[in-house]
Amino acid sequence: MRGNGGNKGQGSNWCGRVKRLAIYLRDGFLCVYCDKGVNTKVLTLDHLVPRAKGGTNAATNLVTACMECNAGRCHRPWYAGRHPKRRALINRLRRRALRRDWARDLLAGCSK
Repeated sequence: MRGNGGNKGQGSNWCGRVKRLAIYLRDGFLCVYCDKGVNTKVLTLDHLVPRAKGGTNAATNLVTACMECNAGRCHRPWYAGRHPKRRALINRLRRRALRRDWARDLLAGCSK
């Protein structure tokens, strides 16, 4: 859905299941902003640089966020108001390699 100012209304179909799970695994199923462990039903992916501002769906631009933090961030830069240690952690996480093989194996095991 281009031209709608971002991902509003896209649901979860814009990101494949394997990639989504691999990002959740990379980020430890924790919100990178508040560090809360959250249920996958309230877990979201947040674009660090919003698509409306030129961001992509690349894994290095996506992080795990709880619904509250994702919605509360709005269009502010992801680093705004963040402690320097939290910014460093987010930067380290987003650069980690995705374990798509683990995600595929987990999803394959769930479908059996």
